[in-house]
Amino acid sequence: MVGSSILATLIAPRHRELFEGVLAALAAGQAMGPGRDGHTLRVAALHRSGREVALEMSLSPVAHPASAASVVAFCREVPRADERPAPPAAASAASTGLARYRVDTRGSQLAFSCAFMKFMTVHGRFRDFSGWVEVEGRDLRTVRAECRIRTASVDTGSLDRDYHLCSPDFFAVERYPEMVFRSTAVRALGDERFRLFGELTIRSVTRPIRLEVRLEDWEVDGSGVERATLTGLTVIRRLDWFLDWERALRAGRWIVGDEVKLDLVIIVVRRPEASAGPVAWLPSASR
Repeated sequence: MVGSSILATLIAPRHRELFEGVLAALAAGQAMGPGRDGHTLRVAALHRSGREVALEMSLSPVAHPASAASVVAFCREVPRADERPAPPAAASAASTGLARYRVDTRGSQLAFSCAFMKFMTVHGRFRDFSGWVEVEGRDLRTVRAECRIRTASVDTGSLDRDYHLCSPDFFAVERYPEMVFRSTAVRALGDERFRLFGELTIRSVTRPIRLEVRLEDWEVDGSGVERATLTGLTVIRRLDWFLDWERALRAGRWIVGDEVKLDLVIIVVRRPEASAGPVAWLPSASR
């Protein structure tokens, strides 16, 4: 870092124009903030990985015939509030506190499959949904969840079939625009697996279901964002919700099977509250 340009090395591109003015004022000997011998700034700086970090920077103008630099900077990274070490009691409370994670619909998938004409299987998914998962620390015995699915977002790859599924024969989307799942209990099974019991409401009919769920991954990235991936499987019977449209073939077989397999991939995200902001003046350190 010694001998490197402050602007090119540290300052995030969106703040460089503002920071150029700060450096020019310091080099000209103008007072830009409290203190006479130096100035302390907090800036959104650019880490070599490409992410922004909060940086506290002490600046001092220099005048030396052998040096091309006009300002010397001494820097230290300032941890965000969520990264600062907490006292043991507070850390323990945070690790066991209830946290809510929202479902990231961009990476999640609500897929289903059902027998069609007995010798075929139709695969589909719902594209519009939202939800949340709550858990205390990482104790899977405390998991609670809710998911709301827009029934009109059903997609089986066939417009004619999707239109039929949206009709009063099946989901009746104009009258019942959502189906809702709410968890009621959970049972930990070990090896990052748990059984989630809940109620699924379709067309105002509510029936109990259970999901076999596995925690596939749980990580915190460099910016403090927590992300977990869950997979879930279950089989339900559509006739339990009176989705009883039927049409028999000549051989006596039904076109649409009763059992529907649900195959879920749920990614949940929790973001930190604090983040680095624009350039801000801080009181100069005493010398």
